[in-house]
Amino acid sequence: MIAIGIDPGFGNFKIADAEGRVAALPSTVGVGEIAPALETGLGRRRREASRLPDRVRLGNLSYLAGEVERYARPADRLDMDRFGGGPEMEALLLAAAFRLLGEGEFEAAASVGLPVHVLRAPDAAETVASVRRWLIGEHRGEVNGRPFALRIRAVRVLAQPLGAFFAWGLDGSGRWARPAADFKARVAVIDVGFNTLDIFAVEAGEVIQRFTQGGTVGVRRAAERLADLMRAQRGWAPSLREADAWLRGNGEEEISRQALETAASEIVTFCEQALGDTAPLLRAVLLTGGGVAFAPIRERLMRRFPNAVVPADPVTANAMGLARFAVRLIRERKDGPAGAEA
Repeated sequence: MIAIGIDPGFGNFKIADAEGRVAALPSTVGVGEIAPALETGLGRRRREASRLPDRVRLGNLSYLAGEVERYARPADRLDMDRFGGGPEMEALLLAAAFRLLGEGEFEAAASVGLPVHVLRAPDAAETVASVRRWLIGEHRGEVNGRPFALRIRAVRVLAQPLGAFFAWGLDGSGRWARPAADFKARVAVIDVGFNTLDIFAVEAGEVIQRFTQGGTVGVRRAAERLADLMRAQRGWAPSLREADAWLRGNGEEEISRQALETAASEIVTFCEQALGDTAPLLRAVLLTGGGVAFAPIRERLMRRFPNAVVPADPVTANAMGLARFAVRLIRERKDGPAGAEA
């Protein structure tokens, strides 16, 4: 049995194992086909260098997952019910797991990260139950014409930012690997996603709920601002997914900087309100999530929090840490039935 971490973000769907391998693809699914005969051939090298969407067959239905914009109408789900599964999420899970593991059949224990505000909502228990109902069991299909099956035997649902904390503190065996003083100290995580901004604080292994908050002030704000600017300046507006791709590919353009600075200001304000005057008491502030990859957002946060720590890959840090925690689920199952499907 392998340990995997799943971060089903609104921007990217990420999955990792405890050995440090990680796979990520845009959280976009469409119904369509890849027809190479329609290509001109002029962009072949560029096309081969990039990742084509994965073709996922579930029963009698076929989906494209990942970079689908050139081949099909994207179906972007930004609602919280998506975490309970459905064909789009099933296609993303199979495509990401196939990228990580390759062809074959696998058994796994999984830690899954959800946004903080989802876990603080009145219906959080129902959401967690729906995630577990979807994930526990067999996920079988074909990916790019090859058979693939993932049987998930145990699931633990956690707040997404805990993944970054685990990546910072746990080793590949799921045990604390930093000095004991770091475990006892107060550590905060700021997780900037596409549709979410989560803040999490931990001290001596316990969550400090006072400083744990979540909202929707994420990179989506920059994408919305960019769309408004393009509509005003160029007479057309991209979709949110197109705006996000534009920001990542053209971040140095003035129009992109304007949009990102607007989002960065809102993000820092949210973080200041959540953490208050406790910042000097923090051993570290871990910055994670796809939004941290944008220099204006990352640099503004680092100026505000001088003790900030940025993982080597903030986009996938949550998934990697969740995978390290999932090793504990496997140990629980071995130790006794009480650990099964915890």
